[in-house]
Amino acid sequence: MNPEHNPYSREEYTPSEAQDVHSRFVPKTRHEAREVERLSEQLGPAFDIYLEHVWRNTAVVDMEADFENLYWASYDRTEHFVDDFIESLGWEDARKQLIQDWAIPANVLVFDRQAVLGNLDNDYEFIRRDGVTHVFIA
Repeated sequence: MNPEHNPYSREEYTPSEAQDVHSRFVPKTRHEAREVERLSEQLGPAFDIYLEHVWRNTAVVDMEADFENLYWASYDRTEHFVDDFIESLGWEDARKQLIQDWAIPANVLVFDRQAVLGNLDNDYEFIRRDGVTHVFIA
């Protein structure tokens, strides 16, 4: 692979400001405003991104559960998500076992992380802000 080529091109993805306006949360009452402020303090920057880019008119009383259902994690780099995803499915352990059982050289049987990411493209949203990639289930 060409060292200048970054297969994780989503690293620089940031939705346009026009998209932000359409999905931004506007509280209807002071109670809603306080509850959203509490959640923002408790859950951090990922919750703010949820409100701006992921939230789809979920009632305030259900926001925390909706956030927890849709938020995967935050990463310094998108490829860390791919590694975490591979690990969560047990694929890395299976690869190691296959290498051991069949005496396959370790550098021969490798994951195509770009292909893994491409296969997840419709299932996850990657939103990068302040040097961190926040991953949500689409």
